[in-house]
Amino acid sequence: MYQMTVLPSYLVVNANESEPGTCEYREIMRHDPRKLLEGCLIAGVGMRATAAYIYIRGEYVRERKTLGQARKEAYEAGLLGRSACGSGHDFDVHIRYGAEACICGEENALLESLEGKQGKRRSKPPFPANAGLYGCPTTVTNVETGSFSYYPQTWSRLVASFGRKNDSVTKLFCVSDHVKKPCTVEDNTWWFICTASPNEHNDVLMGYDAPKAVQSGLGTAAVVVMNKSTHVLWTAHTCREGTGWLWMIMEKLKVGNAKLEESDMLQEVTKRIEGHTICAF
Repeated sequence: MYQMTVLPSYLVVNANESEPGTCEYREIMRHDPRKLLEGCLIAGVGMRATAAYIYIRGEYVRERKTLGQARKEAYEAGLLGRSACGSGHDFDVHIRYGAEACICGEENALLESLEGKQGKRRSKPPFPANAGLYGCPTTVTNVETGSFSYYPQTWSRLVASFGRKNDSVTKLFCVSDHVKKPCTVEDNTWWFICTASPNEHNDVLMGYDAPKAVQSGLGTAAVVVMNKSTHVLWTAHTCREGTGWLWMIMEKLKVGNAKLEESDMLQEVTKRIEGHTICAF
């Protein structure tokens, strides 16, 4: 008689933050790693996962040491491993290090890397929830989301009162570059004002809904401040396939040596890159 095999399920935490100006995951792992482990345990037991895999960006040497020490202490205290916290549910946490590849911030490329393969995006479907890590059901989250611990019902109502509709709870914002004190701050998503967006809109609220109205998005909530001394062409990010051509043309535009047809070529190259690279350009 045919017997159905029950596959284990996994929780994967994406700590491979590589976007410019983004460092909120680093702050959590560096200063409060136990909060992340607690969040993994609560989520893992709730979804009946057998293990969590935390995939850390390769450059985060200090953070992985801090998190590794916290993990060691949790195992010694019986909070992780066999019958975690005396719950009768076995739950392990594994820490894996990336190889400084930006593409592994994408969930499917991250899963490929965890399996020891080259970090490249998988075709969907199947989706990770059905066939993720090692072909098993997998939930992929990030450090900030995974660090939220359980809120009692009374606290939940209080937390939900922060901000506006769809923008409740708090968010970590990374502020860097031309500021007196670069920092990561946690606050409501309704008060923080973006003075300029890519679409030249002023006073856009830094939330989830407001940027959509101007065809933008909150993204990683990284605020990169640049004063007027920064040339607009210097802000190009050259990590993707094809941007070498863009950089070459923009260098000509910067010094005034570009031909008229090269400005048309610039737009044509962007159209060829969009939708044809492994990154979500």
